[in-house]
Amino acid sequence: MGDLDGVVAYVKQHTAGRPDRIGVTGFCRGGLYTLLYAAHNRELKAAVSWYGQIRPAITPGVRTMGPLDVATRILSRPRSVW
Repeated sequence: MGDLDGVVAYVKQHTAGRPDRIGVTGFCRGGLYTLLYAAHNRELKAAVSWYGQIRPAITPGVRTMGPLDVATRILSRPRSVW
């Protein structure tokens, strides 16, 4: 999550960036982390996961949760229309 936070911080400072319209997408394992990041960053406006695992193996020190564990954090956000 820290790496993605760094990318978002960079985009917010970049002249071509639109900080009010930041989204992420990912394939396979990237899809898994797309969903985890959507729960992590409340400023995110869009997240598209392409066949990411929703119930991955839990590995202490590596991954302590999966997308199903944090789904309510994504679903409980207020929705907006651009």
